[in-house]
This record gives sequence, C-alpha cells and structure tokens, in this order.
Amino acid sequence: MKKWAGFFLSEHTAEQEKIQKGLAHINSPKPQMSEQEIGEVLQVARLKNKSVAIQIEAIDNEGNYYD
Repeated sequence: MKKWAGFFLSEHTAEQEKIQKGLAHINSPKPQMSEQEIGEVLQVARLKNKSVAIQIEAIDNEGNYYD
C-alpha cells in the first residue's frame, strides 16, 4: 500500500492543479463592434481563410463571460 501512496498523491496533485487552472481562466469582455466592422472582419477572414472568435453577450452567475 505504501508503494502506491506516492502515485495517488502525485495524480491527485496534478488533478487539483488542472482544476485550479480552469477556475482561474476568465474571459475578458471584447469591445462591441458595429455591423460595418463585423462585415469587414468577416470578409477578411473569408478571403484569408482565417477563423474568427465571437463572444456572445451573456454572462454567468459570477459576472464572467462564457467560453
């Protein structure tokens, strides 16, 4: 049993660190864009085959934006 205690401890510590990193991640609000700006960004992304990130205007109970 002593042999496995170290294994369980390190595995538990790694899992706790993973959970803490997930909790520490906070999405900052992105500035609101006009329809013209959105159209320009989408056009450039389409021409250059790039992806875009969209932030929905919704927050959780703690006031943070969703992923």
